[in-house]
Amino acid sequence: MSAGADAAAARERGRQVRQALWGENTDAVLAQGAAAELAPQLNTVSDEAVFGQIWTDERLELKLRSLATISALVALGRERQLRAHVVGGLNAGLEPEQIVQAVVHLAFYAGLPAAHSALEVVREVFAERGISTAS
Repeated sequence: MSAGADAAAARERGRQVRQALWGENTDAVLAQGAAAELAPQLNTVSDEAVFGQIWTDERLELKLRSLATISALVALGRERQLRAHVVGGLNAGLEPEQIVQAVVHLAFYAGLPAAHSALEVVREVFAERGISTAS
């Protein structure tokens, strides 16, 4: 297979991962984003490398990759991306309690403010999806 064909195959695998995480309309959502307007190659590279190669590596299942990504976003305070990846994590098979406990665990490594901010995002996503937060 040529390098161009390899890249195209990786982009398609990446697109499939995006759809598994965020649904069939992810292409439309990306087309409306700032990257599509200002730097469309960023979406191409993301599909090809991040989702098409890294996220499809079978040595770590999708929901664990999702949990690792959620953890990194909590630690970095990236709330907008965290929202999307909490949705993706649920779609990948993470249980709501697993997401909450990961955030609680991170309070001691990323800091209490990061955990509290993340829990606000998680609560909003759960409410939007009709997930009960009652303990």
